[in-house]
Amino acid sequence: MCFRKLAALSFALCAAGSASPVLAQQEGKLRINQIQVIGTHNSYHAGFAPSAEELWQSKNPEGFKGLDYRHQPLAAQFDSGVRQIELDIFADSKGGLYAHPLGPSQIAAAHLPPDPPFDPDGVMNKPGFKVMHMQDIDFRSTCQPFVACLEQVRKW
Repeated sequence: MCFRKLAALSFALCAAGSASPVLAQQEGKLRINQIQVIGTHNSYHAGFAPSAEELWQSKNPEGFKGLDYRHQPLAAQFDSGVRQIELDIFADSKGGLYAHPLGPSQIAAAHLPPDPPFDPDGVMNKPGFKVMHMQDIDFRSTCQPFVACLEQVRKW
């Protein structure tokens, strides 16, 4: 029954979308399906450090292509017009669960120079939700932990 209600609501929103957004706004009847915003996927994504980039590009060039991007910090994105963000969170109720990702040891095993520390302030050792893409491979974030990301949103 719940699915039917959702399907009916979805149909109603789509069917209602025929009015002009400008006209609907003037009449005070702007509908949610008439709103568009600019958003970023994996909005926290800081990209790879140099040795990690070299390692993952050599191990899986095709897979690496999909991960080879980075975003500005959240406030800079908001200043540029972004109004929708995505933050991937990982629970860490005791702290330390994601403090030692596999990536740095794989970089050392490949005899590549170590990358700069990804957590110089020890945030990953503290309890709380962490923000990252892939725990052992793609773990650098422009904001950490989740609460700090939310604080940046509130401050902006």
